[in-house]
Formats: sequence, C-alpha cells, structure tokens
Amino acid sequence: MTTTQPTDIKAALQQIAELTASGCDIVRVAVPHQDDADALKIIAAKSQIPVIADIHFQPKYVFAAIDAGCAAVRVNPGNIRDPEKLREVVRAAGEKKIPVRAGANGGSLGIKPFIGFATHTTEEPYHKFTFQKIADTPYKGKTTGGWIALVQHYFISAWIPDAGQENSYEMLKSSTSQNIGRFTTPTLSVAPNTSGSFGAGFYAGPKDQYRLRDISPGLDLTVDYGWLWWIAQPLFALLYFFATGQLHIAGWEMSLGTGIGNWGVAIILLTVLVKLAFFHLSATSYKSMAKMRKLQPKMLELKERFGEDRQKLSQETMDLYRKEKVNPLGGCLPILIQMPVFLSLYWVLLESVELRHAPFMAWIHDLSVMDPYYVLPLLMGASMFFQQKLNPAPPDPIQAKVFQFMPIIFTVFFLFFPAGLVLYWLVNNVLSITQQWIITRQIERVS
Repeated sequence: MTTTQPTDIKAALQQIAELTASGCDIVRVAVPHQDDADALKIIAAKSQIPVIADIHFQPKYVFAAIDAGCAAVRVNPGNIRDPEKLREVVRAAGEKKIPVRAGANGGSLGIKPFIGFATHTTEEPYHKFTFQKIADTPYKGKTTGGWIALVQHYFISAWIPDAGQENSYEMLKSSTSQNIGRFTTPTLSVAPNTSGSFGAGFYAGPKDQYRLRDISPGLDLTVDYGWLWWIAQPLFALLYFFATGQLHIAGWEMSLGTGIGNWGVAIILLTVLVKLAFFHLSATSYKSMAKMRKLQPKMLELKERFGEDRQKLSQETMDLYRKEKVNPLGGCLPILIQMPVFLSLYWVLLESVELRHAPFMAWIHDLSVMDPYYVLPLLMGASMFFQQKLNPAPPDPIQAKVFQFMPIIFTVFFLFFPAGLVLYWLVNNVLSITQQWIITRQIERVS
C-alpha cells in the first residue's frame, strides 16, 4: 500500500500497475485538489487493485470519491471541522456501502512523523529530504550501492539498486509540482551475440525495522527515533519482545516461541520495567517533594514576615532549607535525568507500525489512533489532578493558579493522541502516584 497523486492520470495508473506487480493489494490516493478529485473516476475504474481516496480538508472531494466508486474513503475529522458536514459525508458513503475510515494527523504538540524522501550513502547512512527542501535545492549524488525511499508515517516505498556498483541518485520538484526521487545505474554495454542484465530491488510496505534491516543496510533507519535513537532502539526491542517473544539486540536474535500477543499489555509491561529502572531516582525526587510540602507552612510564615523585603526573604528561606536539610532542586533533577528515556519511549510508540490496527481491550481496537470514547485521556487527566495534589503548591499565587489548569490543558491535548501513547502516560502516572503517595505518607508519619 502506498500513496499516489492522481493529477497525471497516465503516471498514476503506471505507478499503480508497478505497485500491483510488486504485490500490493490496495493503494491509497491522495486527493488534495479539485483536479485530483476529477481524475478519481478514471483511476478507480482502471486500477487493478482497490483504491482508497485520502481526503484531508474538502468534504466535496469525499462525494467525488464516492461517485467514482472508490473502495473506501479516508477522512480527517480534525480538519473537516463542521460536525454536520462530517455526518453528511458518512451518510452518503453508507448509502453506497463504502467504508469511511477516520484518521488523525500523526504526532502531537508539534512533534510529527517525517514525510519525504530519504537516501543512503557511504558517508551518511540515513539522509532525509523534505519536499520543501528538494523544491528549494534539488539533490544529486553518487554512491556505491545505496537506496532511495519515499518515507511516510508507517510505510515506505524504496528502490535498492545493486550494492556492488556506483549508482546516481536524484531528488527534485518537477515543473508540474510533482516530487520526484529517482536513480540511474552505470551504462551497460552488450556486445553482439551476447547478453547482459541489470535490475534493482523494490520494497513497498510497512516500516518493519527488522525486515528492512535484512533487505538493505540502513533501510531500517527509516523508522526514525531522532537523536535519542540510542535509547529508543533498546526500548523498542523490549516492547517487541513482550508482544512477540522475539528479542533483537545488535543483530543478535533470541526467540521464546511466543509472546503476550497484546501490544497494549506489552506497553504496560514496558512502562512498569522503565519505572522499576528509575525506582530509586524517583524515590529521591518524591522524598524531596514531600519534605518541601512539609515546609509549606513555615515558608508561608516567612513570606508573611518578610514579604516586602525580597533579599531578607530569600536569605531566611535558604537558612530554612539548610536547617531542615532540604534541597529545593532535589525534586527536579531526578525528573530531568529521566526525561530522555520518556521522550524516547514516546517516539517508539509514535513510530511503531506494529501498533497500527493492534487491539488492546474492549472498545480500543487500534492503538495507533485516538480513543474513540476518550476514556483513556479522561483517566489520564484525572491521574494528573491527583498527582498534582501530592506535590507542594507553588508559593506564587499566579503560578499556583496556572498549575491548577494543567490537568485540563493536558487532557485536551491527549484527547487526540494515539491510544497507545495515552495508555503509556496513564500507566506511568498511576505508578508515579502510587510510589509518591507511599513515600509522602512515610515522611508525614515520621514527622
């Protein structure tokens, strides 16, 4: 499965024919413009495999896809903002018995999966090019072996020429606004009465990093974890191990024969394992927070006495910290040390195609899309609220007011997060609350 743009009908049908020959059984066609919508009827009629129309913004293109006889329609409810228009689209598709798949933009809080071209050279194992970058500066390069790929969130299509020859690679934006990635091999001369051959490998499919690693060196890097890859790779290996029973580490493989078989449960186990690894570091942080909470009445008393004299208030506060043996930064530093691991785990869950269409339980049938009933995000928001109650209140009233709204703000963000990511944050919060509550009660009993 891949995506093609249908403006050039002949080119689109040729691409679909190549995909069909390579074993693809369905094709997704992007429909960003009116010309693309107009071309759908011809493409859907002549395509050898079912066509899914991918519509992001214009509801009228959905009706064009329905009239064209597409096998299914993919829409983004977040972009088609009118609820009544969305219901009208669903009703129209239902009358023709055409499935409608609701999708969501990958990523959150400004973090989105890479979409564009990528190539592999001897100097740079994984070199990414956005469509805007090749529009501004077309790329040309030569390398021995290598590959060139079109990278999407969960899928890639890649050409892999002969690894033993020098190949030329090029990426550019054409005069008709098509993004083109291509390669050429050395000239092959065939003498009279002799024969010669040349060829290249082609892959179109999911970003299964262990399968991609076996196809060509560096192709597995298209599963892009960013600069924290050195932490994310072991985390994914453990997640994969829990779910499948197969462990892959630096080319070494071990199999237990079977795993849990549920990626949601695997996420829970991995979160627990990470939490155990940072148990003592978290305990240090929570002890510091509990001590700071115990000092709140004394700090408020100092503020009432020296509120007008900032210098004296600061001096008395530091004296109080020394007397009570409290480090005001003791609660922050352990959390900062853990942040790279939690960010890496975020990227692992965002990039893993294994979560696509992976069911967890009850109403959650796909961990890669948002919770349809918002149960997990609401539980996550509630967990943030309870966790906030265990932390010392900020001394500044305005800051304290802002902190009160944080659970609500994060809940709104998490409403549209993939369910797998929300599950991870929820489990992490529940474990943190449990550990922090026990430590806080122990310190309060001693005092």
